Amino acid sequence: MAYAEKRGKGPRPWRIKYTIPGGETSQSGFETKQAALAWGLDQEAKVRAGTWTDPGAGAITISEWIDRWQAMQDVGLSTVANREYRIRRFILPYWGTRQLNSLTGEEIAVWEHRLPATEEVSRSTAKDARSLLHTILGDAAAAKPPLIPFNPAVRPRNRGRRTGRKLDQARRGRGRRRWRCCSWPSGPHCWRAGTTSSPCWSRSATPGCGGARRSAWSAICCSRL
Repeated sequence: MAYAEKRGKGPRPWRIKYTIPGGETSQSGFETKQAALAWGLDQEAKVRAGTWTDPGAGAITISEWIDRWQAMQDVGLSTVANREYRIRRFILPYWGTRQLNSLTGEEIAVWEHRLPATEEVSRSTAKDARSLLHTILGDAAAAKPPLIPFNPAVRPRNRGRRTGRKLDQARRGRGRRRWRCCSWPSGPHCWRAGTTSSPCWSRSATPGCGGARRSAWSAICCSRL
């Protein structure tokens, strides 16, 4: 249970002691007893919820965490070799001496963007380097208790340029009208993909085929697949 005690006569004399996994710790620098207790009780609530992060746990360097992280991995020899190359070539020279809890998403995005020019590698290789950093930092955030509160290497969704196959697929699919067809005793019938009630024609209002309408025009519609 968290409890506060007054230490000295300065402007922030209150200290809070609270329980964490593995024992008890303290934090000083509170102006009032109420502020210290509120902070300590909040930390204990985070411990119970599994979301507490040790403020000092992320003070180790990236290099130190990578050494610990590699010792926990159980992967094949080829994966080990690929990871060691990317760590040695791209990650440690830029991040090795930085504290684990100091990295930001903006810095990591700039690093990935500049790698092709500074290291004379492809964009794909730069992306692979970031993916490995994402895995390393993700395991630090998923540790119990977490070493960092979140993974700063997470890539924002639907961002960045489209290249290669994704760009071709996006261009081919732009503006395309898709139809579904089904069998009916009088012939094939179809309706717009993604709907069950909107017919692709307007005559012969006899329901059929999941809500579509039978029509002499169905052969024309189905030819638009």
